[in-house]
This record gives sequence, C-alpha cells and structure tokens, in this order.
Amino acid sequence: LPRAKTAQLQKSQPITVSLDSQGKLTINSQPAQLEQLKTQVEEMSQSDSSSVTVIVNADKTVEHGQVVDVIDQLRQIPQVQLAIAAKKKQ
Repeated sequence: LPRAKTAQLQKSQPITVSLDSQGKLTINSQPAQLEQLKTQVEEMSQSDSSSVTVIVNADKTVEHGQVVDVIDQLRQIPQVQLAIAAKKKQ
C-alpha cells in the first residue's frame, strides 16, 4: 500500500447493543441477555487493547429503566466508549 504522513490506524468496528420495541436485547443483531451483557462485550473487545465504541440503539418506546440498566452494565467496562444512536429530527 502507498504510505502517507497523515495515515491513521483504523479503530476496531463498533459494537451495537440494541433494545427493540418489546425490550429484547441484541448485541450486533445477536440475541443477548442483560445478565451476560457485560461479559459478552468484554469478550468482544478483548482483542483490542485500546478503547472500543459501543453504540446503544433503543426504540423510543422502551422503558427508560431498561436503557439505564444497559448503560450501567456497559459503563463498568473500562475500555468502552458509549455512543447513543438517534435519528435527526425533521
């Protein structure tokens, strides 16, 4: 590949944690349980020594408490940087 002074290493792919309108949890579109969320995300981010972005994507009808529970689990992982998915208002 050609070289460039401004080249940067690509960060790892983000992990997407979603809650659908029924409150079902998925990690990268795979079914998951809240009790295993922290462990699963830790395992997925283990190969990356730097930080990993985790995008939380929750349906607007999901109870606020469920979203808080998910974020609480993710904030316990030191290398995780959280991002909240949202659609731009029209």
